[in-house]
Amino acid sequence: MVTFPFSSILPCRPCPFCLRLPKTEAEAYNQDMAKLPQEILEEALSLPPADRAALADSLLESLDDDTQGESISSEEWTTLWTAEVQRRIEDLDAGKTKAVPWSEVRDELNRIAEE
Repeated sequence: MVTFPFSSILPCRPCPFCLRLPKTEAEAYNQDMAKLPQEILEEALSLPPADRAALADSLLESLDDDTQGESISSEEWTTLWTAEVQRRIEDLDAGKTKAVPWSEVRDELNRIAEE
């Protein structure tokens, strides 16, 4: 006999939707891990701003873990980013580069991703 997950709270006989519900913790984990990055992004973008900021911070911190021993202190990051921002401002002021609206950049990235 097959037991269905959440059968005690289901109001009906198991339908195709209910049958897709995970039956074990492992299946629940695998179901979540099978999500495409776009699905994860869509879910993340539906979060309140404070939760999105916390998620973004966690993701950025996780990149620090991937540096394979090349860790850099918070103070060093601040110094490097300050110098980079200053260089970019100087390039803008000198006319070496121009600002591009995010909407244009996003459209171009989406176009490239679809190719």
